[in-house]
Order: sequence, then structure tokens, then C-alpha cells
Amino acid sequence: MKKTLISIICLATAGSVLAGPAENFKRADKDKNGFISKEEYLAMRKGYAEKKGGTQDVEKDGKTFARKDADKDGKLTLEEFSASNK
Repeated sequence: MKKTLISIICLATAGSVLAGPAENFKRADKDKNGFISKEEYLAMRKGYAEKKGGTQDVEKDGKTFARKDADKDGKLTLEEFSASNK
């Protein structure tokens, strides 16, 4: 029973928080233009916060987006999205 429950939980979360950067990028790119806009990024982060039972910190997420946007063009490439937050 315990093993089955753990398997169900893993399957339920595998498609979201535990997905790799490329899969998360693909999901966040709602308009399928090959980039993630700030609006798409904030929507993705809001979804993660809600799944964890919390609320989104829009200011923090906006700063993270700006930091990840290495060329400051207002959108993230897969490479920028995948880069560390450091």
C-alpha cells in the first residue's frame, strides 16, 4: 500500500515541479514562439506556488526573470531559462 501511494504521488508530480528545464520551458512557452515572456514566466511561477499551497512573490519572481534575461531583450531562451539563479 505504502509503495503504491508513493508511486502515485511521484506520477502526479513528475509532470510539473520535477520535470527538467527543457520540459518546463516547453510548458511555460504558452504561445509556442520559442521564448518565455515575463508574463509567461510569472504565470508559471504562480502555478508552482499554488501547487505548493503558497502564494506567489511577484516581486521576487520578476527580479529572477530580469536576472535570467542575460541579453535584456524581455524574453528568455531555453539557455537563459536553464541557467542558475546565482
